[in-house]
Amino acid sequence: MGVTLDTLSDEIILKDLHKNEDAKSIGIIGCMGCAAISCGLNSTTNEPVLNSRMQPEALQNQMKRLKSNLDSEYEKVTTDHVFTLCSSSRSKERKINKVAKKVDSLIVMSCPAGIETVTKSTRSPNIIRGMKVTGFKSHTYKLKGFKLFVRER
Repeated sequence: MGVTLDTLSDEIILKDLHKNEDAKSIGIIGCMGCAAISCGLNSTTNEPVLNSRMQPEALQNQMKRLKSNLDSEYEKVTTDHVFTLCSSSRSKERKINKVAKKVDSLIVMSCPAGIETVTKSTRSPNIIRGMKVTGFKSHTYKLKGFKLFVRER
């Protein structure tokens, strides 16, 4: 059984971003754990959790959608993902800091534990929650043509 998340509306995310009026650059960092699984579960277009290149396709599509909505308002919007943000390690901290050093605000697409990891890993004062916990669901995985899909059990 895993935590299930929903992406917050763009309006909520923008409201939080606008609190930092000086922000010109935004980073979006996503978790390849529960966030990627939730994006796969919530997908209406049957997107895989992982594609054949082991990239979190459903999560990346959510991040690209959000990025395209922010591109017109901010000078720079970048995206990246980290495997299981809920557990900390030096290599994850380095990757998080690499993204955080280049931006004014950081949107975190993860569960609260992932946000806590990002908060402890960086000194970025403007960390924005991009997802909310909606519950817990049991799920199964199915491999189709080198792509990993997830279904509610």
